Amino acid sequence: MSVAAYPKGLESIKLDPNWGDCISVQLKERIKRPPSPEEIACAPKDIEDAAVRELLRLRHAAQAERLATTHWTSSNGQSFHLINDDEIRTVYGRLIGRIAHSHWWPIDRLRAEFARPIGAPTWAPRDWTVDPLKVACVLRCSDAAHVDDRRSPRFLAALRQIKGIAENHWAFQSRLLRPNIDSDRLVFTCSSPFPPNEADAWWTCLDTIRMIDDELRHTDALLADTGRPRLQAKAVAGADDPSRLRQLIPTEDWDPVETRVRITDVPSIVERLGGRELYGNAPAVPLRELLQNAIDAVRARRIIENRDKAWGSVSVRLGQDEHGNWIEVEDSGIGMSKAVLTGPLLDFGVSYWRSALVQEENPGLLARGFEPAGKFGIGFFSTFMWGERVRVTTRRAEDARNDTRVLEFRTGLSARPTLRNAAREDQLIDGGTRIRVWLKDDPHEPGGLLHSMDEQDESISLRQLTTSLCPASEVDLFIYQDDRREMAVEAHDWKELDGLALLSRMRARTHKRHSKAYSDTYSTSSLHVANITSGDKGQLLGRACLAPALNIPLKRRDYSESIQPAAAIVGPGGIRSGGVHGLIGILRGEPSSASRHQAIPILKGEALRAWVSRQVELNSSTWPKDDIASLVQLARGLGGDVGMLPIALHASGEKTLSDISNLATRHDELFLISEGGLSSAERRAESKIALNDNVLVVSMGHPGFLWPDRPWLSHRIFVNWPPADDFPSRGGEMSRDVLHNMWFHSRTVMGLAIEAIAQAWGAGLEEVYAAADFDDDKTSVIKVIGTTKGVPWEDDCTLISNPIKKHQSNDP
Repeated sequence: MSVAAYPKGLESIKLDPNWGDCISVQLKERIKRPPSPEEIACAPKDIEDAAVRELLRLRHAAQAERLATTHWTSSNGQSFHLINDDEIRTVYGRLIGRIAHSHWWPIDRLRAEFARPIGAPTWAPRDWTVDPLKVACVLRCSDAAHVDDRRSPRFLAALRQIKGIAENHWAFQSRLLRPNIDSDRLVFTCSSPFPPNEADAWWTCLDTIRMIDDELRHTDALLADTGRPRLQAKAVAGADDPSRLRQLIPTEDWDPVETRVRITDVPSIVERLGGRELYGNAPAVPLRELLQNAIDAVRARRIIENRDKAWGSVSVRLGQDEHGNWIEVEDSGIGMSKAVLTGPLLDFGVSYWRSALVQEENPGLLARGFEPAGKFGIGFFSTFMWGERVRVTTRRAEDARNDTRVLEFRTGLSARPTLRNAAREDQLIDGGTRIRVWLKDDPHEPGGLLHSMDEQDESISLRQLTTSLCPASEVDLFIYQDDRREMAVEAHDWKELDGLALLSRMRARTHKRHSKAYSDTYSTSSLHVANITSGDKGQLLGRACLAPALNIPLKRRDYSESIQPAAAIVGPGGIRSGGVHGLIGILRGEPSSASRHQAIPILKGEALRAWVSRQVELNSSTWPKDDIASLVQLARGLGGDVGMLPIALHASGEKTLSDISNLATRHDELFLISEGGLSSAERRAESKIALNDNVLVVSMGHPGFLWPDRPWLSHRIFVNWPPADDFPSRGGEMSRDVLHNMWFHSRTVMGLAIEAIAQAWGAGLEEVYAAADFDDDKTSVIKVIGTTKGVPWEDDCTLISNPIKKHQSNDP
């Protein structure tokens, strides 16, 4: 595990296929995002050092296989080998390397790799043999058990200044004495007890002893099964119980009690946290998770095999057999090895893409910028929301057709699944994965996959469902209708679709009864769909337009139903994870939780403000007059420029920002009330109120853009987006209330009016907020706002006072 194991040192290490992956992992941990190829190539020295340590750890066993036959060259050109004898090195060098490598293999691999003893070379006695399996077993046991003070001298630990987890290993190993054998057990003792401040080292010792015990037990079973002499030591004393180990490796002034968090009912926890408890009553969620995993697999294979960005496909199919209705998702991705099928796939909360297996099986993938959509390791378990019978058929792309494996669940998570080789008719022609789930609910009936979740008895097609779940797919997405294969979404097509086609795709989520109103309302808006790009690299962050609410007239009622549009937020792969209300289109983003009910757009800052300001210009003349107020509120909430649109009502009519500035020059006090407040006042007065000249009616609401776009979710959590990046981080002398009001109104139309007033007075915004009296839950500001029937009318309002005039009036 040193650079010296590589004859050309760092030069050899940097040529390893996993080098870029190790750099990528280290950089991502620091910068909290996938690094670019340029950042990987120019990684700082400390990142490279950390990557070297990690690569040496990952590759030391594989590199050990080469050491017996590798030569090193000195500065004068002389060659050296670890094994100087040419004959021994020639005959046994490769085998020695394989045995060295084997100490990191799963033990069941030894039987296949070292099945039989081998004979003697010509220069050795005829009856000599080598049993590679026995030697490999001895090696792995001695390697595991080598943990006494010879491995970690205290003086060397002090010189190296060992820290962190490694410090615990050195601390306990420096205390351990040579083990001895009692009956058939290996017995470890120590030179001195562990005080309370070294409790972590004692527990690390227990974990290590359990590892040695596990290695001895498995080795003993292998030797017995293959008819070979068994080792005398078959287990480790004290490994089964901390109190028993304490008798051999004592503690001082504390008791080691097994208090580790345990999960005794794993199937129950998985069913709860991987099903409705996490995702809610949403039948479409498992399909979204399967599509996400399938798209990730295809995207990864493209990179590994240097395919173009349009290669590969994912298909969705509904069918029926003797077990009932089923749904199937199939991809042409990388497929899963046996290690993945029995490891990360079944390990709840462990994502394959974040496991060590991804670097082992796909070297170079992470270094080439692959960013999976799947991150949490729980999506597969959502399929059990549909039913208990699940079948996974898969094979690695580089494997042969008859290497196809099937993992089958027949009774859900309550029983162990079975793993078998696929029958010939089930074998996959190309690499990839096919997952079939038998549905306990008819897909077209209430509660079924294709049935609407609201009060209307409607159903949608499989095409509509898959399109709505994956509107920006990075892989060709097909569905099967009556055994006909149809394209649902073409890879990356959302970047090129015209506005009307893009809006039509978004309409897949609307109810049938809304279709005409949708088309009538948004046919004009479709002309304003625009690309949103970042200013520095021109990265496409989305394609969308601002959109008014959809007003649906209700029968036998004198009012209409208002439905807020929502743009889809998509993560890597193009899967929908929530939406942004007030927009229609597609924005790139990242899920904000494991449930993926909501995501946060990447779009923010100047790119967002510029796009919103342009949208205001385009829409100001085409939006219905009754919706202009909502356009202003959307623009303000998103940080854009409202231009010359009216933002307030006055006794003399609508007022723009410049109008408000002119009004402020005539008054040192202005009263602001909301439209709802004025309507309430007029209901109480039972007549219209003639507003005074210093009164403005403005919108005081703070628009919430990020809400889960599934209305049946009970946990609707407000997410603050876009962030107020221009808001002061420190308030100086300002009170908490003043800071709160400034933050809240930095995204309200009322706050926009206050900014115009402050500018007209030549006062600082902080001063204006500090001098203002807000009508809120804590206080009530009562002022005369106008007259009704010739009588002055007092009501709640927000008082904005000129702080400069206040100071002048208080100046002696």
